[in-house]
Amino acid sequence: MPQARRQERSMVSQDRRAHQRYPAWFPINVRIDDDLNPRAAMLCDISLGGALVWGFWDDQGGERAALEVTFRSDSSSIPARIVSVERQWDTVILHLQFPPGLIEGSPALGGLIEELADHFKAYQVYLAHRADDDPSLGRTATQYPIDRASA
Repeated sequence: MPQARRQERSMVSQDRRAHQRYPAWFPINVRIDDDLNPRAAMLCDISLGGALVWGFWDDQGGERAALEVTFRSDSSSIPARIVSVERQWDTVILHLQFPPGLIEGSPALGGLIEELADHFKAYQVYLAHRADDDPSLGRTATQYPIDRASA
């Protein structure tokens, strides 16, 4: 493998998790390398830098993808580079990278990330309170009412 290619892969792997990922689970369409017909998929998680998409097809795909996302009645096409593909039975899992600054430059897509982040953080608080309420853990919300009121 040429040295430049190895360095490129090394740089990609270092940058892959540069942004917090937020779980999502809603249907989208994907076009691979300018397909005429979109393919059904699920958006599994998303960040400012990329996404994880579960595709309901079994061919390997290509090098580029365009995610067709509808959020709050606003449809967007998000271009991405396919970093890697995992095969799962008769489906594929795409690891995607967005061009730098793409999400930040789009109010609709920025709103999607922000809303997913807010829901994720609220769910984390909910899970923490459930753990607080579990008597087997030795602590209940009634013992610490100030904690409950602050959330």
